[in-house]
Amino acid sequence: MARYAADGYRGCIGRMLDRISIFPDGRAYVCSFLFDTDLHFANMVDGQVVLNKGTNEFDLFTRVLRTASCGSCRVGSACMGGCPAEELVMGQASCAVEPDIVPVCRLWKADIPTGLPT
Repeated sequence: MARYAADGYRGCIGRMLDRISIFPDGRAYVCSFLFDTDLHFANMVDGQVVLNKGTNEFDLFTRVLRTASCGSCRVGSACMGGCPAEELVMGQASCAVEPDIVPVCRLWKADIPTGLPT
């Protein structure tokens, strides 16, 4: 995880709660990976934020996920149980399928050196 942190990785985008994605239909998400669900935390209606008081993504991102395999995981304290959105959408945590892969937020972006002039 130190390699990713050096590149600016701060962990799960949804857990940072420092930005939102607003879609054309007005649904607002802290994690845009959930765009195809009804778990949006709010709607934009006539320029106003209307909170979704039903089950929403905050329920996922404000708790720590733990599975049986987390106890023996070498990066469990860094990933906090993996991506809650991925587990919901895919039906299981990525580490359950590929235990040797460190779960990094699929929405994280880093500059990749291309060698091309800027």
